Amino acid sequence: MSAVISESLCTGCGLCARICPAKCISVEEKAVVNVSRCISCGHCGAVCHAGAVSSEGFKAFSVHDTEGSDVERILQGKRSVREFLPGAVSN
Repeated sequence: MSAVISESLCTGCGLCARICPAKCISVEEKAVVNVSRCISCGHCGAVCHAGAVSSEGFKAFSVHDTEGSDVERILQGKRSVREFLPGAVSN
């Protein structure tokens, strides 16, 4: 599974490339994904205001429609990637 960017919907803003933890998205006029480096984390799709990002090979589902073992497998495979700024957090 990898991110797919619709050329017709992409505005070229570059937010997807800035947020990508795998650094697999480049932007000239439009965003392009290097699928060999994509980790399928979904960060790009979460931040795309134009709705230009989809996931190839991903099938939407409801946890209510799956067996217990499928839900467990999905949760175990869930990736979480965070980037933190240096320094202390202030109130």
